[in-house]
Amino acid sequence: MQTCTHLPQDALSFSLPHCRVDLHGRNIIRDGRVIPLTATEAALLQYLVEQVGRVVPMTELLVNVWGYSPLSRTRTVYANICFLRNKLETDPRNPRHVRTARGHGYWFNMDLENRLPIVRAA
Repeated sequence: MQTCTHLPQDALSFSLPHCRVDLHGRNIIRDGRVIPLTATEAALLQYLVEQVGRVVPMTELLVNVWGYSPLSRTRTVYANICFLRNKLETDPRNPRHVRTARGHGYWFNMDLENRLPIVRAA
């Protein structure tokens, strides 16, 4: 059984090795620069962080972050994950924190050893 670092559901700020994330202030501080997050990016990141280590299906994100129907056919999640990676990751093409579980969804990795996510049956 794998273990993962759990953050409290009300965690509004946390540090990663390369930056500090402030969800309440909707920004990322890296190398002394403040990188603003949109309200949607902050909500998406907060949702993923609250589920740290667990794969979150796209349908769950559509319902809980955007309020869409789980049957919606949209690229909204994909586009916003890309925007978020561009702001959060040091190498967005090889993300260490906002990860993809192909065919399943996305997961947030706080573990620097890059363990595999916990996939729970739906």
